[in-house]
Amino acid sequence: MVQYTEEERKMLERYELERDAKNKQELEQYTLLNAAKAEGKKENQLETIKTMFEKGASIENIAYLLDLDLEYVKEVLK
Repeated sequence: MVQYTEEERKMLERYELERDAKNKQELEQYTLLNAAKAEGKKENQLETIKTMFEKGASIENIAYLLDLDLEYVKEVLK
């Protein structure tokens, strides 16, 4: 077993705390990025549904082509 001096232990603890804080920050950033991506994807999907409908696609075709639930597409277009 390795024996550390008090100063080495404090340095190691400080390093571990900094590493944990950095990991926590990176996880939070990753989570926020994924949430933003999901929101962007949903907004894009809503716009696609509306555009397809405006261009004359039927609700059934929109649901089929975008692999969405028919009731969801109807709700979006209300």
